[in-house]
Amino acid sequence: MRAVAGTFGLLVCFLVLGTVDANSQSQNISKVGNGNPYAILAQKLGATACDPSTSTNIQSGLAALEAQAQTMKQTVTENSPVLNRVKYQYYVLVINSVGSYNAAVEIAALRDLERAVQMTTGGSSLSMQQLAGLYNSVKPMFGMCQ
Repeated sequence: MRAVAGTFGLLVCFLVLGTVDANSQSQNISKVGNGNPYAILAQKLGATACDPSTSTNIQSGLAALEAQAQTMKQTVTENSPVLNRVKYQYYVLVINSVGSYNAAVEIAALRDLERAVQMTTGGSSLSMQQLAGLYNSVKPMFGMCQ
């Protein structure tokens, strides 16, 4: 009987600790995130992550990015400054994610920024201010939160 009571007590202890840990994690997520899984990246950049499905101007944003990407395509080369290469790659990735795969622009704008840096530089050789500038320049095109 003691063995059963001891096992039951141990089970209750794990259950209580698991609940406390889960509550702690959900509180941390709510402090950082606002429904956007890339809110932590935005926080690192010193920018605001927008809630998914809150953009008001997706089609115009895509058209604006496509026009800028077409202009940049003719001038960006391997010898171009890193910021220009990352910007071009970023625009192409966002256009593809949002236009072709219907990804939420609020998520794609952050995720694809990180991907563009990795694809173009192989690491983070740009400052947080430069990356925040890229992200913040895309937000108004799509009518995202400011």
